[in-house]
Amino acid sequence: MLIAEELILLALDDAGRMPPKVRTSRAAAVVVGGALLAELALDGAVASDKHLMRQTMLRAVPDRRPSSSQPLRDAFDRVAEESGAPLPLALSIGAGRFEQLAAGLVSQGHLARKEHASFLAVPVTWPVADRERKDTLQLRVMSELVRDSAPEPRTGVLIAFLSVLNVVDQLPTPANGSPTALRRRAKAIARGSWASAAVRTALRSVDSGRGNPPRGESPTQGFNGEGDAGW
Repeated sequence: MLIAEELILLALDDAGRMPPKVRTSRAAAVVVGGALLAELALDGAVASDKHLMRQTMLRAVPDRRPSSSQPLRDAFDRVAEESGAPLPLALSIGAGRFEQLAAGLVSQGHLARKEHASFLAVPVTWPVADRERKDTLQLRVMSELVRDSAPEPRTGVLIAFLSVLNVVDQLPTPANGSPTALRRRAKAIARGSWASAAVRTALRSVDSGRGNPPRGESPTQGFNGEGDAGW
C-alpha cells in the first residue's frame, strides 16, 4: 500500500470524512502529491538539493523509475519533466489523485464509497470497510510516536503528514499516554520533512484564500464537480 493510501485511511474520521484542512480539491492535491513525492524520495527515485535562499529543489534520479505502482511512475515522470520546488510539484502530481486512490481502496475492500444527496451537490464520504487494516496502521504509527528514538522512515512520513493535518488525536492514545505529548512528538518529527513543510505551506495558503488551483481546476471545484469535495 502506498504511503498516500495509508495517509487517506488514517486521516479519515469515523464518518468517512477527511479533515477540515483538506476540504478542497487543491488541498487534497497537495496532500496526496506530497505523500507521493515523499515515497519517491524514500525509495531513492527523487533527490533533493538546496539552491538559492536555501530552497529545496527536487529532481528525478535516472534509472530509479518505479516499476510496481502507476501513481508513483506518473509522479516520477512529472518530476523528470518539471524538476523544481516541492510545492508546485505536489500540486501538479496530486491533481485528481485523491479520488483515484480512494476508489482503489474501495476496490481493495478497505473503504466504502457513499454519496449523500443535497440541494446543490452530491457530497461523498469514504467510511472504513476494513477496520482491522486501519487499526493495524494506527498501532504502527502509535508505536513509533511513543518511542524516544527516530521513527522508521516510512512511518515517520505518515506521522509528519498526520501532524500537518491536525489528526494525531484520531489515533488511539495509550492508557499512560498524553495527547499533548504525542502531538508535540509528531510536530517534532514533521519539522524534518520537506514534504510535510510544503504541504503545511500550501494548506495555509488555502485557508487564507491565496494560491492557484491544480492545472485545469477552479479553486473551489470538488471531486464531484460542484463546490467542495463533500468532506
